[in-house]
Amino acid sequence: MTDLSPPPANGQITEKPSVKEGYYAGIEGGATGSTIAVLNLNGDILATHVGPHTNHWLLGLDRCLVHLHSLVVDVKRKAGLDEDRPFISLGMALSGGENTESQKLIINAMKTRYPDDALSYHMCTDTFGALATSATAGIVCISGTGSNTLLINPGGDWHGCGGWGHSLGDEGAAFWIAQKAIKSAIDADDRTQLFPGMDTEYIKRRIWEYFQISHWYEILPYFYNMDKSHVAKFTKIVMEGARNDKDPFCIELFRLAGLHLGRMVLAVCGKADEDLFFNGKCIQVLAVGSVWKSFDLLKEGFLQGLEPRDDKDVVLTGIRLVRLKLTSAVGAACLGAKKVDIDLPVTYGDNVVVMFETPLHFKPVEKIAEYNAAGDKPHDLDQ
Repeated sequence: MTDLSPPPANGQITEKPSVKEGYYAGIEGGATGSTIAVLNLNGDILATHVGPHTNHWLLGLDRCLVHLHSLVVDVKRKAGLDEDRPFISLGMALSGGENTESQKLIINAMKTRYPDDALSYHMCTDTFGALATSATAGIVCISGTGSNTLLINPGGDWHGCGGWGHSLGDEGAAFWIAQKAIKSAIDADDRTQLFPGMDTEYIKRRIWEYFQISHWYEILPYFYNMDKSHVAKFTKIVMEGARNDKDPFCIELFRLAGLHLGRMVLAVCGKADEDLFFNGKCIQVLAVGSVWKSFDLLKEGFLQGLEPRDDKDVVLTGIRLVRLKLTSAVGAACLGAKKVDIDLPVTYGDNVVVMFETPLHFKPVEKIAEYNAAGDKPHDLDQ
């Protein structure tokens, strides 16, 4: 099929193959690693491939483009496709991909440098790709290396909370947990800690072992040269300290991480259409990212974070967390396909599984102030 639309500004006309003959790809790009998936017109996954991260804020434009191109080449090889034959579309749901100008810059550069990669591009942040894998509308909360929360209403309007990067936010995510652990231990040694009653000797020992240092000054290169992935992976050590060794500081740090994630979910619930709620004010949330694997440690704080603080917050009556059974690169591929007017078939219910569900019994909002004044907890949770 020949594209009969007006030629682009550069005067070039691209001969597009029939959609029945082509393939559609999507990239799930995190700040630690990326996954690309190839789908046919029936929505079947032909191949997936895992590669390096694609956050352009950390990599710079040139390295980001190289990583994206290498993902395309590698997955074409794995799927047995001709490397010179472009995908019909490539959806890129990338960490750090919110900025419109950056999206245009990356898409235009990919078209120019790697014309055989794809005929059409769509770029968005990773939250959009994740949600598009599980539903047409709803809430997704990502907590991996970084954190971000997104609400998409049935009408198409969307609202976000968080996602400001490791310098300004990413609360509740792996880098945030690791950074808080390290800073708390440093503050304890400096005697400037805000909570002097919390013993950080356990986590200090684990920090020095992990980073192979014998003085705090030796940890500075990891932050000034920003080895973000290596720092974030220290969260696994914090998790072990909480779950296996029952260290009170590690347990508290995960509780605080859960609290922040709960607050972000509650924030976007206030802008959700009534159609997204069920059984009163129950809400379903897609939980994405490696930190959610430690939900047993996040749970207490997460439920506390859902507690309404004032009349601007929704009084939820229940929460259901679901996780993906496959890569959100599938959702990215679907979003890319929509740019060429193709709706790839997706059975959303088959793509998720319930990981946690509970009713919530919060006090009415107008009574919160009076309960707080009385020194009582303004909630009673079925946990």
